[in-house]
Amino acid sequence: MNIEQMNTIVETIVNECESIISETENVTEVIDLESFAEELLEIRISAENVQTLILMIEESEYISNNMLDNLENESIQLYQNIKYSFDNIETPPYDALSENESSTNPEVIDSFVCMRDSINAIRDAVYELVTSMKV
Repeated sequence: MNIEQMNTIVETIVNECESIISETENVTEVIDLESFAEELLEIRISAENVQTLILMIEESEYISNNMLDNLENESIQLYQNIKYSFDNIETPPYDALSENESSTNPEVIDSFVCMRDSINAIRDAVYELVTSMKV
């Protein structure tokens, strides 16, 4: 993998993680439900972990299979956190929120659609990196 390809992958992952972090903040502003806030925090922490791992990989002189495995595993964890949270917004207790705090509020749905799009871009970039660099 050449330096331009690596830079593109790093930039994609970092930017998409920032998008996910921003969307978790947007959802938190729209609904105020403690248990859902915990799920959003898990998404945010996973996104921050993916960012940290890709930046560590970018700065490393030697990229080990273990580093790539960690990045891949954390991106899978982020994917699962987003998927399960998105699935949960239509199940109790979230579907029983008051009208102005509804988890099916279009803003909430839009945020999760953005997060889903971002994690798909991250997973694609991680796959490209891992398959091209893993020994």
